[in-house]
This record gives sequence, structure tokens and C-alpha cells, in this order.
Amino acid sequence: MEIRFNIFLFHALYFMEVAYICNMEIFKDLYNLFSHPQEIKPIVSLKDGISVFGKAILIYLLLLTLYIPISILILFFRKIGFELPPYGGGSMQNIVSIYGQYAFCVLVIIGPLFEELMFRLPLIIKRSNLITASFCGIVYCCFQFLFGWSFLFFILTLVLLICLIIAVTLNESKINSFRIHYTKHVFYCSNIIFLLLHLSNFAFLEIRTLFICILNLLPVLFLSICASYLRFKAGFIYGVIWHCGINFLFYLVHS
Repeated sequence: MEIRFNIFLFHALYFMEVAYICNMEIFKDLYNLFSHPQEIKPIVSLKDGISVFGKAILIYLLLLTLYIPISILILFFRKIGFELPPYGGGSMQNIVSIYGQYAFCVLVIIGPLFEELMFRLPLIIKRSNLITASFCGIVYCCFQFLFGWSFLFFILTLVLLICLIIAVTLNESKINSFRIHYTKHVFYCSNIIFLLLHLSNFAFLEIRTLFICILNLLPVLFLSICASYLRFKAGFIYGVIWHCGINFLFYLVHS
């Protein structure tokens, strides 16, 4: 934990320097993302895409600096007896132990791709995106059965089935109206559900430790926010590359 704290402290100092160079433009991008994401204009060139990807890295570093006081809070809770549950289920440690040499494909390629299809593809609200996201989500939840079916995935499967039915039955005018008025709500819901879904990384959950589990998973939320930013600003494939890259770094740590 002390090593991780030092890393985050380095990120904080690093960001202070980089933010000055960038003239704080990423703060404007963050404001636009959280206030009216449907109005974000996507870039069209590869050069601009690389620039946006660089901004996503800076945003991630910024969000990680917020985790410095949170990590101190987690340490405080652990010292007074609120220990984190052991990892299990769909955690990286568990997947590496189960799949061995095939864990790379699951964690760095298949997992991020399916999660981006589920959570980031439908941020641009279209019938085809909603249908694809719902179908891939159902397949993903069935795959999670291999790690032990949890209540979280059962609820998510029901939600995705409802979304699939709605996407098939709604006409284009209603979908367009929904996109105009509710893109921000979809953005918030997508990121929150993405965070809660990763509670399955723990072997079990208790009410008394649920809060500290969520705090521990906040870097997952930061990953999701940056992937959403790339989805709106640069396109779906950039979010997939981002997610695969972050998972690859964590894979190197746990392999």
C-alpha cells in the first residue's frame, strides 16, 4: 500500500507540471463530459485521435491524484477493523490462476472488448448500438457463470434483456429523442454499473465492508470515465485500445 501511495504522489506532482503545459484544457474537456456529453464533437483524423488519447492519459493521471486522500481513508478503515474481503470471482488474480497462459487473451483482449461493447458502445445511442451492447452483455454474463454466478450478473442480465426488447421495439424518432435528452444519464449509469459490476472481483461482500470495497475499486471507475471520454471524442476503437492497455499493465503486475 505504501508503494502504491508513493506512485500516486508521483502522479500528482507529474500532473501539476503537465496541466500547466496543456493550459488546463483537459479540465474543460472533463466539464463537457460530465455536463453535456451529447454535444461533444468527435474528431476525424488519426492525428487528432492520438492527441485525444494523450489527453485521456492525462485525465487518468488527474483522477488518480484524487485517489491519494482516498487511499489514506482506506488505510484508516483497515486499521480500525474494516478489512477488504479476499479477491476471487472475476478478479485478475483468479483469472490468471484459472487460465494460466490463456489469461492474457481473457484479460487483455476478450474481457475489455466485451466490456466496451456493453458499456461504451451504447453511449452513442443508436438502435444498432443498443442491440449489439445488449446481446454482447448477455453473452458476457453467461461467460461469468464460469466463475460462479452472482446476484450482480443475474440482475444485469435481466436489465440487458429489457434493453434488448426496448431497442428492438422503439422507432427511430423515439431513439433520437432519447439520445438528445438522456445521453448524460446513460453516461452516468454506464460508469456506475461498470464500477458496481467489478464488486464481483471480491470473493464475498458484507454490508459493513461494502463502502471500503467501492473505494478500493475507484481506479476502475476512472478507467471507465476515460474510456467514455474517448468514446465520445475519438470513437469506439480508441476506448477499446485504452481499456486493453490498462488491463495489460495490471496483467503484468499480477502475472
